[in-house]
Order: sequence, then structure tokens, then C-alpha cells
Amino acid sequence: MTREQKVVEQSDLLPLLFAELDSSKGLTVFDVGPAVPETVDFFSQFKCRLFFADLLSDLSAEKDPDDGKVDFGELLTYPTETRFDICLFWDFLNFLDVEMLRAFNLAITPYIHDETRAHCYGRFSRRSPVMNQQFGIKKIDEVVVRNSNVRLPTCYPHGYADLRDIMGCFSFSRSMLLREGRLEILMYAS
Repeated sequence: MTREQKVVEQSDLLPLLFAELDSSKGLTVFDVGPAVPETVDFFSQFKCRLFFADLLSDLSAEKDPDDGKVDFGELLTYPTETRFDICLFWDFLNFLDVEMLRAFNLAITPYIHDETRAHCYGRFSRRSPVMNQQFGIKKIDEVVVRNSNVRLPTCYPHGYADLRDIMGCFSFSRSMLLREGRLEILMYAS
């Protein structure tokens, strides 16, 4: 796949993210990636507020060269009443070491409520390759994957158990092994 190309992948777990979700009051969606056209188009069918954070770009730019830490509390500064119904973490969590993953968990927790659901990609094995990609939702069961030109920070591939143990604000519901060693993971607020 060249930089301009994109592929559409089927997702069996993405529809579960929306199952039994009451969208009549409106949805609040948090996406750690950039605002890609497919995701914006997909959510235009709902009454919703979209928050795009592009944290992977921020992760490369915000690291303090002296300590290698990122202050997620400064990156995630939303009004105190903000509660996300859906969180799209994509593969972002694989670029956080254990300490940064704990810090991200603490920073996102105030924005989670009892009905929050999340989606991410983990790794089946630490040796599974991590690709430089951006993700978006094309349809309720389709994810658009395109190559990214963002300079990637160091990768810390996390498997299901690692993510489950550290991301304490979520309980891990289901996972599915995909190609290239990716794990698609569905989570609910714990």
C-alpha cells in the first residue's frame, strides 16, 4: 500500500461498539487520531460531538527530551462536564510505554462514564510489526486504513493482557486476531 492508498477492512467488533447505544440524546466521540473524512462522514448520521486529538503527532512533538514523558493532563483538556460515549484509540496505545499508558489511563478516566465504550488495536505478540497507519470508520462494520506520513515515536507493542491490566478504566470485553498480528479489542467502562 503506497502512502496515498487506502484499504477497507471488515470489522466484526466495531458494530458491537454501537450495539444498544442510545444515540437519541446525542453522542460524544473521542478519536485519538486526526480527523479523517470517512470518520467525519460516518458520524454525520448521528447527532454528536466529535473530539479529534491526533495524539500520535502530539506524542512525537510533546516529549520532554530530558525525561521522555508526556503530560496527558495538558493534552486532554476538555470541559469538566465532558463525558465520552465512544473512544477510538486505534493503535495509539502501542506507542506508550507502561508508565505513559498508566498516565494516559489516569488522564482519560475523568471523561469516562458508566456506558462508555472503546475500540483499539493491540498486538498479538511483541514481535508483531507495527505499521505507520491512520484509521477511520467508513461504515459500522468497515475500517479505512491508510498509510500515514507522521513520524512514529518508539513503539511498545502491548498485548491483550498488558492493556487489560494497565487500562483500569475499562474492562476488556472481546478481541479478535487480525492480519499482521493485530488484535482488535472492544472495551467497556469498568
